[in-house]
Amino acid sequence: MFVRCTRCALAFSAPDASAACPRCGAPTPPRELPPTRAAPAYAPATARTDLAPPAPHRTEVAPPPPGAWSPPRVLARAAAPAATEDRGAIAGRAAVAAALSALAVVGCCNPLGWVGILASLSAYAKTDEPDLAPAAARARRALWLGWLAFGSTAALWGVSLTVWWFDL
Repeated sequence: MFVRCTRCALAFSAPDASAACPRCGAPTPPRELPPTRAAPAYAPATARTDLAPPAPHRTEVAPPPPGAWSPPRVLARAAAPAATEDRGAIAGRAAVAAALSALAVVGCCNPLGWVGILASLSAYAKTDEPDLAPAAARARRALWLGWLAFGSTAALWGVSLTVWWFDL
């Protein structure tokens, strides 16, 4: 049986509850410990051996069982088609969209340029996620807005220079 000394708190295995403590030799009868937990042969007086060891830290999460409920947006995100491009191509498309939109903003303070910059930043931020389909869709939209802003700025400059050159 496992017992604990009342003087030094050593937990040890003894043939009966009236055995003397092997560390301090206390003749007082020690109290009995539950037999389900192994106690060390020697423990310092400051150590507490009656506590269970901490549970190991789990880093991975088990997948839900089949048929478990899941929020609709999670199911929709999982059902989205996978992107056929890598992160670099999507980030490059977002960078080109940001450059075109910045030229539109610098060229004539085009409001579409600001929208294109925000869309390209949103697409670039989505490239860190494991699912690249939303990032690819946002990068396509940002590139379209960038070209639209750049084209409208170029058209405005063309009209302005034509009016100035021909003094219309």
